[in-house]
Amino acid sequence: MKWNYSDIEKSLNSSIGRTSKHAAQEQIKLFSQEFKEQSKDRLNEALYGILNEAAPTMWVGVRKVFKEELETSKSAFQTFLKEFDKILPENELDAKVNGVQETCLELLRGILDSKVGEIDRLMLAKFKKVFLFEEDGTARTWEEGDLSSIFKEAKQAGESLLDLFCILRLEDEYEKPAYYKLTDSGITEIAEPSFPSNIVLMKKVEAHRALERFRDAANSELTIAKKDQERAMSSSSTPTYLWVLILILGANEIWAFISFFLGSWLGWFFLLMLASIAFAIYHLNLTPVILPIVRPMVNQAIQTAKEKVGMGGKSSKPKKD
Repeated sequence: MKWNYSDIEKSLNSSIGRTSKHAAQEQIKLFSQEFKEQSKDRLNEALYGILNEAAPTMWVGVRKVFKEELETSKSAFQTFLKEFDKILPENELDAKVNGVQETCLELLRGILDSKVGEIDRLMLAKFKKVFLFEEDGTARTWEEGDLSSIFKEAKQAGESLLDLFCILRLEDEYEKPAYYKLTDSGITEIAEPSFPSNIVLMKKVEAHRALERFRDAANSELTIAKKDQERAMSSSSTPTYLWVLILILGANEIWAFISFFLGSWLGWFFLLMLASIAFAIYHLNLTPVILPIVRPMVNQAIQTAKEKVGMGGKSSKPKKD
């Protein structure tokens, strides 16, 4: 048998080519898996605040983050694949780069799906932010004010999240149209314009369930607020006769209290301490923090005094035979 060098060379080159190609594909596969995890972490970190705040302009931020991540991922992939441009065909390398967009979109969709799964919690958080807190972040008090108008504003803020999370709005053409129209009885789906099924994040039945859960929770908050308002109004409306009665019954104690402060150095020291504390509270603008704590205690003391007076009045009435 005659030994043919060219045949051996061809066979050896073919074997080396197959081995090199297989090794290159394995390296690209490992890089893709690692890079996918890194991309997911970057997207989660960048979108966390945007999705939890759920502002009306949420999708502007989402699109910006997605675009930046897509550019970063494509650039990194192209740099990495240059090492294999002599091993793998060009069309295969281009397909790998083009697949980055699909991977990033899949990661974004997964993050949004997880948020849609807790949409009723996000809606309630948005509702409470408006209903329970003032614009400056201080807690609302229900002594007075139009409770129904505040509740309506907070309820609309919470329900607006359904439209915000109902479809994937990465294209400008899907920015303004609403997929769901909210009514008092539920959600009405808008037929026109229609949207591709692959961008729908929340189906109508899921939105209905989330809306029902949210409205139940919001109504519970309203009931609690109404009770707090009634309690605050009843506590603040102290009748004149009660003040007169307190002054008459506590005249000795009041005089002893005044004498203590005016006739003792310890009393003057105590007054100086109170004045210093009052100045510090005013200077540091701590009144919005202190008042919500002190007011319930004062109201409770007044309410207790009223109950005591009422019980005393009832017990003093003569019994009928």
